[in-house]
Amino acid sequence: MTINPSHDFTDSDSPAKLLIRPDKQSGECSLGYWHRVAHENGLRETKLLAGTLGIRSFAQLRVCPACLREGSVHWSESWSSSFLPICPIHQVWLSDECTACGSQIKFASSNLQTCKCGEPYGQGADTPVEAEVALALNRGDAQHEVLVWLGALAHFGLTSRPQKRATVRRVSLQRNLAIAGARIVNGWPATFSELLDQVRQPPLASGVPQLVREAFPNLGRMVRDLASKAWRKRVQDALHAYVVESARSINPISTPTKGATELQPSLRMLAQDLDVSLRRLSHLIDSMPNGYLCVRRAGKGRRKLVVREEDRQMLKAHLDDSITVAHPRPVRCTRLAPHLRWLDLRACLNWWWR
Repeated sequence: MTINPSHDFTDSDSPAKLLIRPDKQSGECSLGYWHRVAHENGLRETKLLAGTLGIRSFAQLRVCPACLREGSVHWSESWSSSFLPICPIHQVWLSDECTACGSQIKFASSNLQTCKCGEPYGQGADTPVEAEVALALNRGDAQHEVLVWLGALAHFGLTSRPQKRATVRRVSLQRNLAIAGARIVNGWPATFSELLDQVRQPPLASGVPQLVREAFPNLGRMVRDLASKAWRKRVQDALHAYVVESARSINPISTPTKGATELQPSLRMLAQDLDVSLRRLSHLIDSMPNGYLCVRRAGKGRRKLVVREEDRQMLKAHLDDSITVAHPRPVRCTRLAPHLRWLDLRACLNWWWR
């Protein structure tokens, strides 16, 4: 993350020419090691090593005040490698800023134990991990990235690139996302349904069904990017249950399925249910005003019906009101026509002779 992986330290490098080259401790992070090298060699500014080591001088660091107060001589690797900025020993949130001057702890502007203003990092107050975050993490299946993923969805929504904004390494942001994600995990699935209500995009008109990608833009891509396979399936199942439940509301959600379903019947299925011809049902739907019936066009232009029970009753009532009575047509017998004309001629002659 901070050390250039292509850089191989040899005896000809500048760090090898330092008078003191302590061994790297077990569990010590790379940045903390070079902080310790600079400290033991008496360098006032660690940024003197940044260019030689291939380290970004503005790289952000995180420390545990409790570990530093206990006299820890090296920075733990868990401070930089853990997904959540939590000390695994003391179960407190790590610190990434000085409590005195408020500046961020960066490689170039910090020392091993003190900030550039002279304030020791161990003087900062400990911030214990919240009980709801600890409860969510102790569930076993809720990993750190799951809490941040759910927290980013609740904090940023769907249309503001939430997952990219969640990669910011500020401890305050990661803490807020973890707390929001823990509340959703602990109250699953009711809290997730409330979150879907919060991030759902409004429909174009009341009663007109939406596709899932219209109601929740970018959510499908975000679910596919979720690292945990178990939680990916759990989110998909909760989303499916939400879509099914929305069929009973005034703003249903439609799924672009390949086959016809009870909620999305084909015209043939609906015609069989109403006991009418397919042509007659199609004419009836086309003659109704726009928005009067839940009919929409799919992405490829195909017709999609979202028919609720009240829609079925309305169609049946229209069909009952428009029953037509067929009048009998006169029967034409072409074989009897010449005989009928001959009988009419004889009747006229008989009348004339009388």
